[in-house]
Amino acid sequence: MVEKKKFYKKWWFWVLVIIFIGVIGSSGDKPASTSTEKQTPVITEKEVEVVKVTAPQLAKAYKDNGVSADLTYKGKLLEISGTVKSIGRDILDDAYVTLSGDSNSFTDIQCMFSSENESALVSLKEGSKITVRGEVSSMLLNVLVKDCTVVANN
Repeated sequence: MVEKKKFYKKWWFWVLVIIFIGVIGSSGDKPASTSTEKQTPVITEKEVEVVKVTAPQLAKAYKDNGVSADLTYKGKLLEISGTVKSIGRDILDDAYVTLSGDSNSFTDIQCMFSSENESALVSLKEGSKITVRGEVSSMLLNVLVKDCTVVANN
């Protein structure tokens, strides 16, 4: 008569035990919250450096050398002054303002606005001089600036 191995002596049993312990152990790595309130850090304007630039300067920097311009501007908070070239919505229905960029190329600055900030665009017209604040995201055909707000409408 063939004697059967007990289930805890089989290799697959121990593989399952190790996996189970790993799953249980990894779920316990999350730090416990000591407060029910969500704490967000308060950032004052002094802590965030704002880089001031004109739309033509920004467009020219990207036209001349995109890698260098990314190192200088990408991911930073910019205050961009320029002339409104167009106002509209993109295919995702997000509001934007295009500022005239480099006159020697087709590169402009496209400033994307969230729905909370698009009310500032109602009074704008093509040819208006404005200053917007936002973060350079990337460059496709235009230099894309996200999370924009109108700082000044001259």
